[in-house]
Amino acid sequence: MKTLFAERRQLLLADLRVDEIPKLRRLVEQTTEMTMTKEQIADFIHEVVAAGCDPVAVGDDCWLVGDADLPPDECLAIQPTLDEIGRRYGDRDHLHFEIIDHLHSIGRVFAIDTQHKQSIN
Repeated sequence: MKTLFAERRQLLLADLRVDEIPKLRRLVEQTTEMTMTKEQIADFIHEVVAAGCDPVAVGDDCWLVGDADLPPDECLAIQPTLDEIGRRYGDRDHLHFEIIDHLHSIGRVFAIDTQHKQSIN
């Protein structure tokens, strides 16, 4: 993971103007190299729910945090909390399907209306 982070940083630096480098340096310093572990998935989902979102699996290959379902002002207000949760747990892309499996296991699944889907086709 460190190698990938270093490669991304080098690519970004190569395309920057000299006056942008201090800004990028601050951004890199603020970025953690943490990655979420499989053991942290339940706690992560619990915190997202506690923040006011409704995370759900959509089928077997997608999941949603559930903030878009909130009224616009609540959705906007919750973003700093979600950002903080994301920073503490770190990158979770590598756990995409494990998160989906966890959401299924606790009954957080979006039910797709198959009758409506068939009538559209």
